[in-house]
Amino acid sequence: MAISLLSSSVGNSGRNVQADVKLIQMLLNNWLRKSSRPPLKVDGIAGRKTISAVSDYQKSFGGLIDGRVDPGGPTLAALVALQGRLLTEGVSDQLRMMTRTLGYSRDAIAASASSSISDVLTEGLIKVKKQLG
Repeated sequence: MAISLLSSSVGNSGRNVQADVKLIQMLLNNWLRKSSRPPLKVDGIAGRKTISAVSDYQKSFGGLIDGRVDPGGPTLAALVALQGRLLTEGVSDQLRMMTRTLGYSRDAIAASASSSISDVLTEGLIKVKKQLG
């Protein structure tokens, strides 16, 4: 069952619903921070800086560069996958500590975490979007 996080397109020629734009700005900010770039203001306005950040992100993963994030499209999928990778990186240190402290198999813990991380991430992003709207 595919759940779309966006009600409509965000960015260049998009409908730019405020809650959708805020969610994309938040997702882009994680990438911008990781790239040591200044974050966007999360204001729900798809202005020049937001559209430019979308285009720059699209360049970074080799997608179509149109400055727009579409529901179910490749840019949204790449942004959500990035959030999963960033979350996994953050969890990695905690996994190392758990394996040392509790003697658990790191592979067993990691397999369990990664199988549900996508579902948890999607549910979390949907809740965040509702709060932004």
